[in-house]
Amino acid sequence: MNRTASTRLVAFLLLLILLVSTAPVAFAQTAPALESCPYAIKPGIPFVWLRRDPESIAFVAQTLFPPRTRLYPAGNTPEWVKWDGVQWWIYASPLPANSGGYGWVELNSLEARCQDVVQPQTWQRGYVVRAKKGVPFLWFRAEPRPGSTPIFTVFPGTVLSIVQGGPADNFNQLWWQVSDPRTGTVGWLEENTLELVSTRPLDNAVPPSEWQVGYVVKVKAGLPFSWLRTSASSVAPSAFTAGPNQTLVLMEGPRSDGTQNWWRVRLPNSPTGGWVEQNSLDFVRPFTLPQER
Repeated sequence: MNRTASTRLVAFLLLLILLVSTAPVAFAQTAPALESCPYAIKPGIPFVWLRRDPESIAFVAQTLFPPRTRLYPAGNTPEWVKWDGVQWWIYASPLPANSGGYGWVELNSLEARCQDVVQPQTWQRGYVVRAKKGVPFLWFRAEPRPGSTPIFTVFPGTVLSIVQGGPADNFNQLWWQVSDPRTGTVGWLEENTLELVSTRPLDNAVPPSEWQVGYVVKVKAGLPFSWLRTSASSVAPSAFTAGPNQTLVLMEGPRSDGTQNWWRVRLPNSPTGGWVEQNSLDFVRPFTLPQER
């Protein structure tokens, strides 16, 4: 090959490299087909940023966290789906009501959840919840937001009652207004710190099969009286007569006599007690007030 031909070949190769490097990437020109259902953050991704523009250096308008976040694309036309040369972005809103505004999110951080649309919690007023065991303590707050003033402290396992029949949404956290029946204190707690105990009101929240020593019960209102006996038997002598609605503290049990279950109980703030038939009792609450100990 002579020198002229070599020069032409080098020039051709340089031109080819230049054309390839400046040519648009063919596979990036076809926008992906988006599902019409909501999108969720993929497992393993701690959060996503809702950006003002479809590029990774754009201003962050909002930070969204799993698992509650659901994003709703504005559409799948070129106007709402953009390629930045590296990845696809979609223009979406974090809530159907658009309370958080629209922004751009990397498509590869999301996955469609057509069969897994999260419905709002259906807890209602009067439902019984408790503070989760993995939380060291909880602050009742005056308002349903993270920076609100703490007004009361409760600890893991504390049983509470829902006061307001719907959650307040603030910064992608759902808040419930609850009451501590020991003191009557009312405040707001984040939903993710609570777990449901029962859909029944507090005075009938725990069935006898779940009663434990230390729980407070009472003689059923429809009974004229109930005998507290010296042993778990219907023929044992009576040690005390308790009237309707008399509160009692569970001390031991249940013990079966072959026909029914019995609990050893005592009166609050008193050593007086005995054994009483389980079917004569109603649940009051799963704790003993300080004045009852």
